[in-house]
Amino acid sequence: MAVALSRRIRTAVGGDALGGTYYRLLTVHTGFTVFTTLPSVFINTFLMSQTSDMNVVMVYNCLSFYGTAVGMFFSAAAVHRFHSGVVSVLGILGYNLLYFELILFNAQAAQYVFLLGITNGLAGAFYWISYNQLFTEFTNLNNRDSGLAIVSIMSAIVNVIIPLIAGTVISWVGGLAGYNVIFGLAFVIALITAVGAIRLPKPKTNTFGVHHKQAFQFAFQHKAILWGLISEGCKGLREGAFCFILSILLYRLVKSEMLVGFNTFLSSAASIVSFLIISKRIQGHNRIKFMEVAVFSLLAFAVVSVFVINPVILILFTVVNAFFSGFIVNSAFSTFLDAIQAFPDSNNLRPELFAQNELYLATGRCFGIFVIMLIDHFSNSDVTMQAVSLVILTLTQIATVFACKHTMRLIKQVPDARCRQ
Repeated sequence: MAVALSRRIRTAVGGDALGGTYYRLLTVHTGFTVFTTLPSVFINTFLMSQTSDMNVVMVYNCLSFYGTAVGMFFSAAAVHRFHSGVVSVLGILGYNLLYFELILFNAQAAQYVFLLGITNGLAGAFYWISYNQLFTEFTNLNNRDSGLAIVSIMSAIVNVIIPLIAGTVISWVGGLAGYNVIFGLAFVIALITAVGAIRLPKPKTNTFGVHHKQAFQFAFQHKAILWGLISEGCKGLREGAFCFILSILLYRLVKSEMLVGFNTFLSSAASIVSFLIISKRIQGHNRIKFMEVAVFSLLAFAVVSVFVINPVILILFTVVNAFFSGFIVNSAFSTFLDAIQAFPDSNNLRPELFAQNELYLATGRCFGIFVIMLIDHFSNSDVTMQAVSLVILTLTQIATVFACKHTMRLIKQVPDARCRQ
């Protein structure tokens, strides 16, 4: 009966074409999502509650993004040298160090924002490069959109449950003690996840060492990969800020961790519906159509928020953003992975290309955050002007759609690209 139920679920989410190794990776990554989601929504409000300065949150996130980007140039060498599961465990241990630091610094955590941001970034560098390597290995050009959507569905399910529980715990226990309970629980779950990660199948890799210069040359010589990187950078302009800005704006208006948790619950429920559609409907040939619908829908709602901004509108915006942003984020990343896999010579350079991708993505993310910081500074933290900044960042996604469209056009020009696994 359990096997039959599992098959029905796989069919319902469009996962019949994915193998057993993919689902083992999915299990481990879901554990990762649980232990990172527990505190991640509230690290921003934790820092905000200590300083009431949104710039502290911005700096923390920028350091995290660029810490991951720079760290990947080192973790790429580790992927070449070791089992990808080992590299992911190093990342998980890095996250444990972050939670230990948060518990240790407690009420003074905001004073150590540079250390916290860098620790988070370096932990991500080791986990995400190994995840990207394994995900690319365990999926192919024909089932990648479904595979990525199913990962997102599981993440959304976690986001439905965990932030609401975490917000309730923080509010119930109260103050710093509530945050410490969440950070401690995340620490324990991370250790359990590390055990599963080390047991993942070892993908086919080379041990010829890391060659970043060769990878940069390869990307510039193969325009499909270069435009795929550009699309990821453009995507980051909006994605980085929208990871946290709506929750922070909501927290500014109504200082309640429980409401932030409820807000995340609603948005994650919307994400589940969105990713179910993606897993069943989106493939390479129709990605752009869905991306265009998503961009203009998000833009319309961003414009509305300029004229009417209050807690209800921010919650609605969060839900709308959760539903439509997956059409952009997943499609752009799938397009980049397709570009890499279209060229067999890229196999030995995948870790280096993932590092480049993270660099482009982090640059876009930090630039988008800089736009918000600039507008926040010159408007004296006016909430309406923050809404204007959200419109500006959403407009940049027109460039993401263009870059993805051009990438896919270039992939089609590669002989037999769609046949390569």
